[in-house]
Amino acid sequence: DPIVRPVLGRSTELFPDGDDSIRVEAVGCVLSLPGAPEQSWHPDSPDEVGLVNVFVPLLDLTESLGPTALGVRSHQHDGGDGSKPHLAAHNIVRPLIRAGGLLIFDWRLWHRGGANTGTSERPVAYITYARRGVEGTSYKRGLPSLFGGHALKQ
Repeated sequence: DPIVRPVLGRSTELFPDGDDSIRVEAVGCVLSLPGAPEQSWHPDSPDEVGLVNVFVPLLDLTESLGPTALGVRSHQHDGGDGSKPHLAAHNIVRPLIRAGGLLIFDWRLWHRGGANTGTSERPVAYITYARRGVEGTSYKRGLPSLFGGHALKQ
């Protein structure tokens, strides 16, 4: 949070009121098991402004673990209607982030988890930041939590 909040606060489009408008919406972990297929391309929300994911890999990412692929500037080319933008190979990046590093991206950006062709699990912690007053139509809502298997209510 001491690293991410000042960075997000500099984005006048996402957080026009700076640091004071930023809140943590969700915290969790995504685990990709060996043999898991790649996800479909998707934005977490195609049109909500003020929602940002911060991924923190819990081990060094390699190509075989299927790092998150991002469509560069794809949030600017989908017309706001949720239709899939043209994702040419030269517009896709797969950052190989070291354990504890940060990947910060807008919810509108098209992305997907890659296929895990390695022999180890790929654990990635995430924190979702939101501008005050913006509610994510999050796929994370209603998922079972680690606390007694009950769905998380916000």
